[in-house]
Amino acid sequence: EIWSAHWEELKQKKSMTFESKHWSKTGRVLDTEVTINFLYYEGSEYNCAIMRDIGERKQANAALRVSEDRFRSIFQNEPECVKAVAPDGTLLVMNPAGLIMVGARFEEEVIGKSILSLIYPDDRSAFQKLHQGVCSGESGSLQFRIKSLQAEVRWVDTHSVPLRDAAGGVTAALSIACDITARKQAEEALRRSHDFLRQVIDIVPNFIFAKDRAGRFTLVNKAVAEAYGTTVDQLIGKTDSDFNANPEEVKFFWQKDSEVMDSLQERFIPEEVITDPTGNKRWLQTVKRPILDEQGRVIMVLGAATDITDRKRMEETLRQRERDLRAALQERERISQDLHDGILQSLFAV
Repeated sequence: EIWSAHWEELKQKKSMTFESKHWSKTGRVLDTEVTINFLYYEGSEYNCAIMRDIGERKQANAALRVSEDRFRSIFQNEPECVKAVAPDGTLLVMNPAGLIMVGARFEEEVIGKSILSLIYPDDRSAFQKLHQGVCSGESGSLQFRIKSLQAEVRWVDTHSVPLRDAAGGVTAALSIACDITARKQAEEALRRSHDFLRQVIDIVPNFIFAKDRAGRFTLVNKAVAEAYGTTVDQLIGKTDSDFNANPEEVKFFWQKDSEVMDSLQERFIPEEVITDPTGNKRWLQTVKRPILDEQGRVIMVLGAATDITDRKRMEETLRQRERDLRAALQERERISQDLHDGILQSLFAV
């Protein structure tokens, strides 16, 4: 019926192709593609039909449509920015979350334009290096700043992979970018706080330090570093034994640190001695306290020590003066006794 209804059309076009369904003897419905060719031979008109089973192709196409619909749904609803950038830097596609991130109301505002217009000027060189690497077939990640259409600067963390065609050639860089502005601001605030704390503890003349379970310094101020003849950066991650050649002192420090961490109790150490690189001894009065994590496990010992060397020397000087005074008094008493005895002897002689 189809052939007869379109016979005149077939005579004009010479060939027609359409899809049709056929029922097999088993009752199974076959999806077919039918190609009808018009033939004229020895004064007679003929048609020649070629039928192809396209069931698998139809199933593949249906699966492809489902996959495309699923990808489109994910692409449209993904909360992070998803974009594809051509090797020349042209923005090919961007999802709604990405458009919001760059401050675009419509795709036409950014699609088809250079991605560099959305990159903060100081970060364009690093972005171009990443993009070139991805277009060469390598995946890569980068944290950089973008500049929205409203000139708002935001930090993003992006991961890019090459998008390839059937022949394996890279056609674009596919990227997903997360807005990390809040995290960057928190990190900057933490850095400023850390710098402020560093300035505070470095101007304190007392020793301030923290050590982990292995005895490694995790925090020191300038006073501790100078006592060991080194810098704060060089002391971090090292132990007392790396800078103190006196094993008895190192053993004493480690013993007190262990007592604090094992007992979870603060310790007051009225006197301890530390020898500097020049061999001079310094007396310290130290308080050590355990530092616990969220689970209540001790992870460090925090210490603060006051240099009492001058006080010790003054006390030693006073003790020496007391000894000298006592000796002088004894000598005077002896002389007085000798004089008294001499006078008595003289009076007795008279």
